[in-house]
Amino acid sequence: VGTNGEVKFTIDKNTTTAPLIATTGATSFAASTGMAVTPTTFLPTSQVYTLVSTDASGALHMTEPSATTAIAVPYMYKGTVTCDNAACGVDAGDFQNLKLTLVRKTASELGLTGNSARIYNALGDAVLGDDAYGAALLGLTNAGLKTFALDYAKSHQ
Repeated sequence: VGTNGEVKFTIDKNTTTAPLIATTGATSFAASTGMAVTPTTFLPTSQVYTLVSTDASGALHMTEPSATTAIAVPYMYKGTVTCDNAACGVDAGDFQNLKLTLVRKTASELGLTGNSARIYNALGDAVLGDDAYGAALLGLTNAGLKTFALDYAKSHQ
């Protein structure tokens, strides 16, 4: 990936642990490269995704790991990027697997209270069965999520 380039990954609830991108030989992320994840469905509560993997003959290398691993994830999730299951620090060196762990934030972490907080987990479980609705829900930001949850809770009292 060239300087200032970006890799965009599309994931869904059925994405497995198989690499989204498999490479052979040397693979590099130049300075100021970025990554973004776009879900097409609602996602499980917690999942590890192998974003990029190289075969035994190659290696992945990041010129600027802290910038490259600052991945954009949906607001409702916390994302952690690892290089061969360890932090991708400045001394990450070469590695073979770049992974992303996504964990759904709790109602408290999202600032939801009252009825909105009480329905949050059930709502997340319910939208796993409705791909379009789940993907739309993941597009909400803080204010939108709070408004949606409050409106939903009020309509189901």
